[in-house]
Amino acid sequence: MEFSWILPQGDIDNIIHQARLAERYAFDSLLTISVNGYMDPWITATHVASKTDRIRLLVAQNTNYQLPMITAKAWNTLNLIAEGRIDINVVTGSSKIELGQITHVADHATRYRRTREFVELLNKIQQGPVTFLGEFFEASGAEVYPQPDPQSPGSLFLAGSSEEAMDSAAAYADCYLIYAQEPGEVAEQFARFRERAKVYGRQPRCGLVIDVISRETSAEAWAAAEALESSFGLIDKRMARLYQNSSDSVGISRNRVLNKKENLRLQANLWAGLAQVSTAQSLSIVGSYVEVADTIRLYQSVGADCFLFSGSTGKEELQRLGERVLPLIR
Repeated sequence: MEFSWILPQGDIDNIIHQARLAERYAFDSLLTISVNGYMDPWITATHVASKTDRIRLLVAQNTNYQLPMITAKAWNTLNLIAEGRIDINVVTGSSKIELGQITHVADHATRYRRTREFVELLNKIQQGPVTFLGEFFEASGAEVYPQPDPQSPGSLFLAGSSEEAMDSAAAYADCYLIYAQEPGEVAEQFARFRERAKVYGRQPRCGLVIDVISRETSAEAWAAAEALESSFGLIDKRMARLYQNSSDSVGISRNRVLNKKENLRLQANLWAGLAQVSTAQSLSIVGSYVEVADTIRLYQSVGADCFLFSGSTGKEELQRLGERVLPLIR
């Protein structure tokens, strides 16, 4: 299994502190997010790389905001600077409101055709000079500089729950990412994805984005979840509903369903409370250190190879994961 920590927004000192902690606890990578409320993922990743030694950086890249050639140049340049520690996470974007603040908002199908073409051209550029004429991008004898290091070119992650995202990941990605769902739903989605990848003769990894609330005992963990829920304000909940209603993302549409449930405790150690306020992941693993480790193993048993963790209750969650949970799994 591979473990990644999602870096927070805001205070750069806190970001570096968490990056160094994650490296100390032998996390495999750190995710820098590409949404309007966060700092630029490439610049953040460059700074984090300069302050760490071994941990990989997974840089989110929204296909609505960038050209494949520029992405390839940035990826290869930072990989050269960071000695081969850079991967990218291709995302398509979901909220019409957020996308509209920066660029023209196309419909869901059009955005995913763009993403498919983006990763196809990115892949071709990384392999050598390319001439390409598509619906969204074109290139004539294009060649990227610097070229990727053949020994450590980096991995391409692709996120999305829709059929279009699944097919693009099956064709081009090294790892396919989705927001966590209940284990049975994850098993079904990953099984369908792996069957689709076989059509392309490929075997990509599969990963989950999920929150964690871990404590010494189950009662303490659930008390922390309840305290977090009590801090959710009406404005935060309304803004989350507005975002969810403005999004045509398949993954985020599941948040709308969860948000309507009376009982947000889905299983013994799964809580959907974040669906009330989050614009991204909605599920948290909640429990004792042993219970959290067991739930991670459960997700592994249904097909998850990679886990991207967040800590909604605060930065101390990273330390608990590193000191008390991951040693039970490794």
